[in-house]
Amino acid sequence: MENTELMIGYAMRIIVIGLILGFFEFFSKRYSKLGSLIFFVLIPTWIIIAAIKGLEYKYYENSNMLSSIRGFVLLLAETLPMLIIIGGITFTIKYLKYRKTKI
Repeated sequence: MENTELMIGYAMRIIVIGLILGFFEFFSKRYSKLGSLIFFVLIPTWIIIAAIKGLEYKYYENSNMLSSIRGFVLLLAETLPMLIIIGGITFTIKYLKYRKTKI
């Protein structure tokens, strides 16, 4: 069980990085301001990883957190640190490269 939880943790980090990179590539063609990119990249990533975490809880713990607004808000709160750390680092590196090539 511990090995499975560890692999799921790694998979979540890879999903966050992949979503950040994918959304950044898509939205950087339309928006170039930092605020717009943060909104259109980080918010959808946050919602998607919260939903994935809810599906994980439903599968392993038979929890029904996705069925209520309170449960989903708790999932959002649980995934926020991962988004800030993993997603923030990924977004910062990608934005600095984007800004350097834009100038």
